[in-house]
Amino acid sequence: MGTERKPWKISPGDPSRPGVTGKGNRYNFAVDTRTGESPELLFYRDGREEQRILLDETYRTGRRYAVMVEKPGLHQYEYRYRQGEITFTDPAARLVTGEPCFGEKAEGEVMTSAKVLRGYEVVPLEEPIPYENMVIYKVHPRGYTMQKTSGVRAKGTFQGLAEKIPYWKELGITSLELMPSYDFEEYPSKTGEKDRYGYDKTIRYQEEKLNYWGYTKGNYFAPKASYCKSNQPEKELKSFFSALHEAGIEYLMDFYFPVETDPQMVLEVLRFWRMEYRVDGFVLMGDGVWMELLARDSVLADVKLIGCGYDMGGIARKLGGKKRLAACHSGFQSVMRRFLRGDEDQVNGFLYYTRENPQDHGEVHYLANHDGFTLADMTSYDTRHNMENGEENRDGSAYNYSWNCGVEGDTTDPSVLALRRKMMMNACAVLMCSRGTPMFLAGDEFADTRYGNNNPYCQDNLISWLDWSLLEKNRALYEFFRYMIHFRKAHACIR
Repeated sequence: MGTERKPWKISPGDPSRPGVTGKGNRYNFAVDTRTGESPELLFYRDGREEQRILLDETYRTGRRYAVMVEKPGLHQYEYRYRQGEITFTDPAARLVTGEPCFGEKAEGEVMTSAKVLRGYEVVPLEEPIPYENMVIYKVHPRGYTMQKTSGVRAKGTFQGLAEKIPYWKELGITSLELMPSYDFEEYPSKTGEKDRYGYDKTIRYQEEKLNYWGYTKGNYFAPKASYCKSNQPEKELKSFFSALHEAGIEYLMDFYFPVETDPQMVLEVLRFWRMEYRVDGFVLMGDGVWMELLARDSVLADVKLIGCGYDMGGIARKLGGKKRLAACHSGFQSVMRRFLRGDEDQVNGFLYYTRENPQDHGEVHYLANHDGFTLADMTSYDTRHNMENGEENRDGSAYNYSWNCGVEGDTTDPSVLALRRKMMMNACAVLMCSRGTPMFLAGDEFADTRYGNNNPYCQDNLISWLDWSLLEKNRALYEFFRYMIHFRKAHACIR
């Protein structure tokens, strides 16, 4: 006689949390739908469909369907939803399987796993770091360690980032900002949707081009599996986050929500990452963010919310309370770059931004960000050099407020190199001595270059990967960065 298979036990589920939650043999599946047609929940094992559950009105609450499924070994299955003739990946999946390596296009359907890892908790940070004491360091999770010069074993992964924690401690940063680390679309297609200014929202991310940065929609509840060394993304990311907290470093995560995103979905995403991964703060972008809704939420009451392009001051004044909201925009960058290169009529702007530090919200200041010139390129190029992007050098900002110090691009002229180094040190000093919260781009401390490309959104190569050999070549610049960070910490009047 063969072994009798135990039946699937099915009952109405809990609609309060999207995605898959549960433990043991019992898991709750909840999904939102946009049409009135009842969806089906499809289970696969070894690539073959084994079970199909029709979610009729019995399982519906509003637009959300929820079902409790009990089955031994359920974590070994993969699942998808079907509605009509369309099958789709759960937008709230905790783990996505079947995807190719980063940058490779998927062949066929990508299925999501119902496996939920439990019992691994993130070590909490002892106490929050106030905005005035923060020094933010912005990192691309893959490009930071992809070059062989990085010296890490697990290149381009969260494990590789963890190997750099001693370096960050020595440098003196307090806060790590991670560019999108959730499971985003690497090859998003054009949708025809327009932003608030009437431009095509996905014009840069053409179908044949890689989305290296990640500022598009995605499976927001799942860690980016292709940024992992192991086959357990949730555990690897939590291990990295725990190591950061043990080192006294907080972590901020970038999220992009397009205009069509349901505001309730945004709230659920942030709640999930706060509760499950103990994220210390969120840097939010996109027209789908209802910032006041997030700022009023009780679950996010002790989380930093940094908005890019939102009236954070107005919201902070309306809500009152402790200083946990912050604004991040290019105002400081635009004025300070012109001031540093000696443009006329910049003194008033310099004085304003040097002193800018409101009582009710934070102001994040930077001179270089993921888009635009790096600090080294700001002193090496007068114009953008984006030919490699395949858009005839028309993409990226035309207003960089940069100066090449007399020679465009690379040079061996010692006088030009000395002037560039002085300009970068001046920029570092201005940033660290301004009263807002300083943020600098990873690699700026040792003059990493993108060879004049000010918009490398599709460049998963040496253009975007940090060249760690420059650390020794530009050791004096690194030591100055390190000195200024510790100088800032030592003098409260600067902050």
